[in-house]
Amino acid sequence: MSSAVVDEIKQRLDIAQVMGEYVRLNKVGFNFRALCPFHNEKTPSFHLDYYKGLWHCFGCGKGGDLFTFVSEMEHLDFPSTLKLLAKKAGVTLLENAAHESANTKVYEIIESAVLYYEKNLWLPLGAGVLKYLKERGLTEETIRLFHLGLSLNNWDSLYLFLREKGFSDADILKAGVCLKTSQGKLVDRFRNRLMFPLRNQHNQPIAFAGRRLDDVDITEAKYVNSADSPYYHKGEILYNFHLARAERPQFLIVVEGYMDAIMSYQAGVKNVVAVSGTALTLRQAQMLSRAAPKVVLSFDNDEAGEAATIRSLPALLSTDLEINILILDNVKDAGELVAKNPTEWAQAVASSQPYLKVLLEKQAQKFQGDMEAGRKIAQSLVPILASIDDPLKLAQSLKIVALAVGLPVSALEQAVKKGQQIQALGPAEPVAESAADNFILRLQEFLRSLMLYPEGLNQMPADIAEAFFDSPLLTLYNEIKNGYNSYKIAGRNQDWAVYLRKLWQDQEAERAFLFVTLEEEPSFVPAQIFQMALRAVYLPYLKQLEVKLKKQLDETTDQEEINKLIQELAGRQQLYHRSSSQ
Repeated sequence: MSSAVVDEIKQRLDIAQVMGEYVRLNKVGFNFRALCPFHNEKTPSFHLDYYKGLWHCFGCGKGGDLFTFVSEMEHLDFPSTLKLLAKKAGVTLLENAAHESANTKVYEIIESAVLYYEKNLWLPLGAGVLKYLKERGLTEETIRLFHLGLSLNNWDSLYLFLREKGFSDADILKAGVCLKTSQGKLVDRFRNRLMFPLRNQHNQPIAFAGRRLDDVDITEAKYVNSADSPYYHKGEILYNFHLARAERPQFLIVVEGYMDAIMSYQAGVKNVVAVSGTALTLRQAQMLSRAAPKVVLSFDNDEAGEAATIRSLPALLSTDLEINILILDNVKDAGELVAKNPTEWAQAVASSQPYLKVLLEKQAQKFQGDMEAGRKIAQSLVPILASIDDPLKLAQSLKIVALAVGLPVSALEQAVKKGQQIQALGPAEPVAESAADNFILRLQEFLRSLMLYPEGLNQMPADIAEAFFDSPLLTLYNEIKNGYNSYKIAGRNQDWAVYLRKLWQDQEAERAFLFVTLEEEPSFVPAQIFQMALRAVYLPYLKQLEVKLKKQLDETTDQEEINKLIQELAGRQQLYHRSSSQ
C-alpha cells in the first residue's frame, strides 16, 4: 500500500475527532491533553500535537501517529487498521482480495449471519417471535434498527448458508458462529433463539447473544453468548455503545438487559448501554469514562440488581467518572418502566442521585431504629470507600459519610486504612480488582492457552491451584493436566486437541469453549500466548496474597510472627516482580 493512500486518509480525517472516540481530550492551546488509555494514571500525561498529527505519553513512553494509536487501541494489524480508517475517511482501497486480513473475513461472516437471522425473523416462520417483540412494545422500525433476528430450530441452517456464500470451515469456526462436533462436522452454535447482534464501538458485528424462546422450559440458559475470542470479550463490550456514544452525551446510562437498552433508545433516551453480565468490569468502566464525564447506573430492581450495582462501583471508582444511581419504584427494570410510561423513564433518569447519597439512604432504611445505626451504616460502606484510590476523592467521600452518620472522619479513615472488609452490601469478589465475570474470562483464556501450548503444564507455579480461588474451572484444569500426562504416554502419534476430544467425547459440549479459537494470534507464538495468559491469572493472586500478608503484619504484635510474615512477604514480592517481568 502506497504512502500516498495513508497520507490521503490522514488528510481527510481529523485526528482529534478520531482519537476523541477513545479518550476524552482536553484542549490546551493548539494541542490536546488526556489521561493515557494505555496505563493507569490520575494526572494527564498523554499529549496530542494537533498540527503535526503526532501523540506521545510521557508516562508510559508510547507514541506515534493516528494509525499507531488506532492499531494500539483496537489490537489490529496494519492492514486492518488501514481498512478501518479508510472506511471512516471514505477512501477506496484497491487491493487483491487474497491479501484481505483475517479480521475483515471474520466481520464479513458475522455480518452475513446477522442478515441471515434478521431475514428469518421477517419470514412466516418468525411470526410468533415478531409478535412477541411487538407485544413487548418494540416498533418495526426499532426491530430493524437493532437488526434483531431468529436462529432456526435445526442444527446446520446457518452453516449451510455461509458455505453457499463461499466461506471456509476454518473461517466460520474462527468467527464463532458454529462449533465442530466430535465427528468433525460443523453445527450452528445458536438454535431456536431470539438473536441480538453484538457490535464493537465501530459498529462492526463481533458476536451474538441468543435469548431462549420458550420460558416454560428453563433447563436451557435464558441467554447464550458467543464464546470469548480475539474479537469479542464479554467483559470488554457494552451493548449499544456505538449508538449511545454518537449522541455526544453528557452522561451514559447503564442498564442490565439488551431489551432495556433498546426500549430506552426507542423512547428517545438514546444515551444508554447494557452490560452483557451482571456487573461492570474495569475495561467497561474505562470505555464509559472516555465517552462521557458521568454515568448513571440503572440495574434491575431486585436483590441481584442491587448486588450488581455494588460490584460495579470499584471499577467505576478507579476512573474519574461522576457516578449516579437511578432508583426504580414499582417496576422490575428500565424496559418495564418505558413500556408503562416513556415520560416517567426520562424523569427517573433526570432525578438520579449521587451513588453515596443513594447507598446512605438505603442503609439508613435497613438499620432504622437500631441504636448503633450510624456505626453499622459506616461499616457497610467501608469496602466501597476502600476501593477509592484517588486521595482527594477519598477525602471528600469520607467527609460525606462521616457527616451523614455522625461519626468523626478520623475514625472512618482508620477503618478504611485497616481494610475492614465487612460484607454487608453483597458477596465478595474472588479477585479484588476484577469483576467475577472478568475473572472467569481470564481463567478460560488461561485454559485455552494450554490447548495451544500444553508444554506450559511443565512450567506451572507450585501454587497455581490457589489462583483459581475455588472456581469450578480448577477441576477442568486438573483434567487437562491428567489428559496431557496420558497423552505423553499414549497419544504422541496424534494431535493434542484431537486426543482430548476423544478423551472427553461424552463431555465435549460443555467444554466446547476450549476448542473454538485454537488459531494462534498472528503476532505471538503459542509459548508467548501461554505466558501472557498465565500472568493474567497468577499475578492478581500474588497481589491479593501480598495484601493479605500486609494486613496480618499490621494486626500482629508477636515479634516471631512479624519476622516470619516479613520473610514470606519479601518472597512473594520477589516472585511477583519476577513473574511480571517474564
